[in-house]
Amino acid sequence: MGEYIKIIGGKYFHQPATVMGKEYQKSSYQHDLNISVEVLNPAHPVTKGLTDFTVFDEAYYDFYVEPEVTPLLKTSDENASTLSGWTKQYGKARVVTIQTGHDSHAFHHPNYRKLVEQSILWVFTGR
Repeated sequence: MGEYIKIIGGKYFHQPATVMGKEYQKSSYQHDLNISVEVLNPAHPVTKGLTDFTVFDEAYYDFYVEPEVTPLLKTSDENASTLSGWTKQYGKARVVTIQTGHDSHAFHHPNYRKLVEQSILWVFTGR
């Protein structure tokens, strides 16, 4: 397993791959979807105060996520891989992965902006 997968806790595959004995097909994505994002862990500092929201963005399919991550967000797109945001520790570092945020539709969404702000604070301060 490559170091990048270990750092972020997941991997989008540009070609079929095997991770920890499991075969994965090539990952894919679809642009221009209204994606419902559900907050799974409202007590976590990254998602505290956030409510579920819908954002016009892109969805990702058939990617790998380590079982050790802490799930924060999931999507309800029928074809998307469910988990869309998580945290993990990598050594002494705190890591946040958020799959939404492809363009200005997300950048201007108040919940997305709060999510990014709180992610930065948590990575640097743990709060």
